[in-house]
Amino acid sequence: MIWRFLWGLVLVLQVGCSSEPVLMHPTATSRVLGVFDDSQPIPITPSQRDITPPKIALHQQRGGRGIKPTPRTMTTVTGQATDESGIASVTVNNKEATLDNNGNFSAQIFFKTGQNIIHVTAIDNQNNQASKTFRIDHQTTPVIVPETPQLSSGNYYALVIGINIYQHLPQLKTAVNDARAVSKLLKSQYGFQVTTLLDRQATRRNIVSQLNQLINGLDENEHLLIYYAGHGYFDDQAQEAYWQPSDAGTSEDTDWIISDRITSIINRSIAKNILIVADSCYSGTLTRQGRGLKRIPGSNRQRYLEKMLNTRSRLLIASGGNEPVSDAGGDEHSIFAKHFLKGLQNMNKSAFTSEELFEKYIKHPVQLSSSQTPNFQEIRKSGHDGGDFVFQKK
Repeated sequence: MIWRFLWGLVLVLQVGCSSEPVLMHPTATSRVLGVFDDSQPIPITPSQRDITPPKIALHQQRGGRGIKPTPRTMTTVTGQATDESGIASVTVNNKEATLDNNGNFSAQIFFKTGQNIIHVTAIDNQNNQASKTFRIDHQTTPVIVPETPQLSSGNYYALVIGINIYQHLPQLKTAVNDARAVSKLLKSQYGFQVTTLLDRQATRRNIVSQLNQLINGLDENEHLLIYYAGHGYFDDQAQEAYWQPSDAGTSEDTDWIISDRITSIINRSIAKNILIVADSCYSGTLTRQGRGLKRIPGSNRQRYLEKMLNTRSRLLIASGGNEPVSDAGGDEHSIFAKHFLKGLQNMNKSAFTSEELFEKYIKHPVQLSSSQTPNFQEIRKSGHDGGDFVFQKK
């Protein structure tokens, strides 16, 4: 009995990427090696929790859009914040606004002559947060414009893959829920056209086929995000990394997807920007050495974003290096997916780069709450030319 207990303890603690062939065990603990009991399959229960941040709009009023000048320099800012779970609070320039049950808000603030900045932040009843920044010219009839004007750009596409149910490998718990949440957020907040492959849909054939269709259909001004949540494997001797689709075998790599295959597919694309977000042991030999964060002067931000958007980029955000990555730790998400989603929800800029997202919301928060070290790097042999993937809110 003691030996059986100790053996079970060892199995529960063995998680993450391994240079040994993947084995089958009784229960799941990681994105790379896990264990399961096929007599009691893990139920797949998508989270019903609202993860969409509120939307903020300013009312059209006399004297301007959303503001009403008084005889002095005091100005009333009015608008509405909406969300399916209801609005808990709104602040304007860090001052709590008056709020009714329909999300209508108002706040009085002082304005100087010339340009004034207004920051509006709304929090819904599920603690999702949205922020919007405006510039207001107080010299004449007030005119409100977004702080970062809309960038000229082509369409955004995403292929989102999440696998809990494997034919031969241990089952995972949160990958499908992560993929569903990412798909919903990219559609609702960023206007992506999303293709989703979940569980048994995510075979090797289907993944490669969808990648080829998307790559071949994109033009030179369009952008593609590829999100993968599932098992990964790193061959230490061959120095090769793999994704393991739902039909992957335990020790035979026939139905695995080697990193070089993915790299060759994206290398031949004429699309301007491609970003891979991988919540698995994927970085391996796919990337070069990491690069430092580019500092963006506030006065030149618009020009910088235009340059990044219009320069070819092939980038990877990985949940870890060649190390174990967690399939839990983020409530109903993996620890990595929790912070990736939080960043997309709460970023207070209307346009931002993937590097900004990684540095502000992913790198240190994931490191501080887990034993994995996320990576942001260029994909080697992919045609990267110094640009970045620019997210733009609708």
